[in-house]
Amino acid sequence: MKNSISSKQIGKEIIDELAKENGFAKMDIALIVKKYNLKIRQKCKDLKPGESFTIFGFATFKAMNRKERIARNPSTGKEYSIPDAKNIKIKVTGAFHRFINGISDKTDEDESDV
Repeated sequence: MKNSISSKQIGKEIIDELAKENGFAKMDIALIVKKYNLKIRQKCKDLKPGESFTIFGFATFKAMNRKERIARNPSTGKEYSIPDAKNIKIKVTGAFHRFINGISDKTDEDESDV
């Protein structure tokens, strides 16, 4: 059986840890995290296809335009149209990738100024 943790549980754990480590109220940290997420979502929504922005040390978000296409239900064979849509491609930065893989990077030793 696969052990799964919901994103809400992970988010709560991060908020709890940040509050405890830094002496802030959980409500204050939760509000900051919520507002940060909303800003990222709004920034992604405002991107035009081909535009991008980077959160340094974490990821690059790039808007892509997916054209309208025809899909088919494999059970019935019925075709239907999927309208064009904007998608956001997320690519982790090299610094984040090196951190995840435990590769030392002298430029990433202290990100406390972020």
